[in-house]
Amino acid sequence: MPTPSDERWRQIEAVFAAALTRDPSERRAVVDSACTGDPELAAEVHALLAAHDGTGPLDRLAAVVAPLAAAMRMLPLDGRLIGRFRVESRIGGGGMGVVYRAHDEQLGRPIALKFLQAHLVSDTVATERFRLEARTVAALEHPNICTVHEIGQTDDGLLYLAMPLYDGETVQARIARDQLPVAEAVGMEFVPA
Repeated sequence: MPTPSDERWRQIEAVFAAALTRDPSERRAVVDSACTGDPELAAEVHALLAAHDGTGPLDRLAAVVAPLAAAMRMLPLDGRLIGRFRVESRIGGGGMGVVYRAHDEQLGRPIALKFLQAHLVSDTVATERFRLEARTVAALEHPNICTVHEIGQTDDGLLYLAMPLYDGETVQARIARDQLPVAEAVGMEFVPA
């Protein structure tokens, strides 16, 4: 099968580019109009448009690699200055967030920085949920609920919450150690009857 000449590639590229500027429902008509009398040119461009609109192995790979690449952006946070907070080390994480121990350089106190997972930064539902969490927690005042000092965004788009850092055992570790008495769970001192 002969390969198209440079001039033929220029023709294919021009029609293909023109078709891509149009709504997908209009593309067939644009190509057929531009390729009147040249069904081979039309066939080439239609094949390229079909490949462009379809998904293939690279698209499926991109769907897997993109979140991993975004998560890699979070790796070098240790030592980084985020606003007035110096990141020290990662201390935990979950499905939506990663928490780092940091130091408030202005007030001289340890704090926790909770970052929205990097691969969720472009997800409007996840970012709004993260912001709603910050507003909800900030509106509550209770000794057993962590306060929010600040919500912010880094220059490279990472959303974060700055909160007090509470050293100690996690609830998960405490429960794993032994059964948690109700009085301890609700923060009351247990007095036997």
